[in-house]
Amino acid sequence: MTKNNPNLTHQQNKVLFEEATEPPGSSELNFEKREGSYHCANCGVKLFDSNTKYESGSGWPSFYESLPDAFETTIDISSDQFTMSIFSPCNSFTTA
Repeated sequence: MTKNNPNLTHQQNKVLFEEATEPPGSSELNFEKREGSYHCANCGVKLFDSNTKYESGSGWPSFYESLPDAFETTIDISSDQFTMSIFSPCNSFTTA
């Protein structure tokens, strides 16, 4: 069972645990340019280094490489849409 961070907003909980998506362009991380690391909002585990962030034009922060063992990937091809869910160590996820 995953322990959720009590400091997460309602929207963060929906995105991390209920497959919701934040609106494109709404993340303040789109404009983050400082050097450093990006961490899971729920458990704090380091997921990406800033030197792998790039502007994809998608409206969401994008990275071309995660840190080793930061994610477990599953692929769902059971429908007409291809879905790839990427789970962090606390079982929160994002969909690509």
